[in-house]
Amino acid sequence: RMKEEMDGAQAELNALKRTEEDLKKGHQKLEEMVTRLDQEVAEVGKNIELLKKKDEELSSALEKMENQSENNDIDEVIIPTAQ
Repeated sequence: RMKEEMDGAQAELNALKRTEEDLKKGHQKLEEMVTRLDQEVAEVGKNIELLKKKDEELSSALEKMENQSENNDIDEVIIPTAQ
């Protein structure tokens, strides 16, 4: 009778140890995922800033081109070729 109780307790202890190992592995995976997500969020933030800067550059260039085309008469822009 005592042996049965000891065997049962040992089986339960083994099951708990396996559960603990599974939980530790799961925890480690989650830690790695969080680290990777943090890195990706930082990279996305950098890319957003870069895109904002490029958007400003393009808007500025477009504005300059529009101002130039408003200021230039079409006859001034066309250069006749020599024949």
